[in-house]
Amino acid sequence: MANEEDYLWLIEHYIELQRRYPGRYIAIIRRRVVAIGYNPEELYERTLRSYGEEPIIEYVRDPKEIRLRGQKYRITITSE
Repeated sequence: MANEEDYLWLIEHYIELQRRYPGRYIAIIRRRVVAIGYNPEELYERTLRSYGEEPIIEYVRDPKEIRLRGQKYRITITSE
């Protein structure tokens, strides 16, 4: 089962993860990203089969996206 250290690692490294994996799901085991994907259920099953351990699956929000009432919008900021 995923442990507290993995959750703490996720929190501590979230900004870096946003730069590397925006808009994707990541699987974390032992304070490491071990797999990435777009489908959380498939990612969980694939990671569990590959590593034999229950991973943390987390969606890494793209900092350029916002959600309003369940709808996803991408914003672009331009300088004048």
